[in-house]
Amino acid sequence: EIKTCMIGEGDHLSKETKILNRIIRVTEQGWEIEADPRHGELIVKELGLEKSRGLSTPGVDEPVPDEDPELEEWRSTKFRSVAARANYLALDRPDLQFAVKELCRSMSRPTEGSWKKLIRLGKYHIHRPRLVLHYRWQDQVTELNTFSDANWAGCLKSRKSTSGGVIKLGDHLLRSWSKTQTNIALSSAESEFYAT
Repeated sequence: EIKTCMIGEGDHLSKETKILNRIIRVTEQGWEIEADPRHGELIVKELGLEKSRGLSTPGVDEPVPDEDPELEEWRSTKFRSVAARANYLALDRPDLQFAVKELCRSMSRPTEGSWKKLIRLGKYHIHRPRLVLHYRWQDQVTELNTFSDANWAGCLKSRKSTSGGVIKLGDHLLRSWSKTQTNIALSSAESEFYAT
């Protein structure tokens, strides 16, 4: 079944629709894109956090414990399922990208520490269940602005850095990312160079 919906500013056009369950709407100020809120709700539900208090950050840098036991098989399966859902959601939620990247690094062998990070992400969804990207009307823009940064040797275990950045057209976010660098940078300048 194919559904069509024309959205726009005209009286005969709809003001809101869903595309791949992303909510797209037009307002007097411009366009808005909202990630599918159902995924965040399912993350909270699958982790059994409905009655938990929310947290204001999706992840934190914590020291790696000397011993971090692997999860039992059933919890590993649940971890992978919830982390994969979070990874899909992070495409539309730049605020989750670093935390989800760190979760996905332990997909092959999730540990108790990984599980704690996943619980933290779920509690963040309680605090911030929705994120709406606003694309306000703007004058014609003729250049792209790109910002990048890196945390030198941010992973205390592998000593690998993380690259992050955004590409914007005026005030409009086109792309954002958070990725672990493949090389081990020997200085902060080298880490920044790889990020650029």
